[in-house]
Amino acid sequence: MVMQNHQTRVMLANGVGIPCLGFGTWKTPAEQATASVQHALEAGYRHIDTATAYNNEAAVGAAIALSGVPREEIFLTSKLWNPYQGYQSNWTLLSGLSNGCRPIIWICT
Repeated sequence: MVMQNHQTRVMLANGVGIPCLGFGTWKTPAEQATASVQHALEAGYRHIDTATAYNNEAAVGAAIALSGVPREEIFLTSKLWNPYQGYQSNWTLLSGLSNGCRPIIWICT
């Protein structure tokens, strides 16, 4: 596969397409994450990566909500920090989300 542009997607085994190029938010402080993710979405990025350890997930979520980009166009990836590893801890964390987020794909290693 040749990447045509930053929105080119690779098809996963379950039929979901993941964009080849993503916008990472590692070391982006929460107070800067909303603006930077909004700019990335305006530039055409549709894969945004964050993690609980980055402490900017809420700001990333706010940027997505404010962007006007339909949620189904965005591929959002995140990683759970060590205290949330394991089935029960993971499920408790995800079940407690009150912001309307829902996991679409869980990748467990």
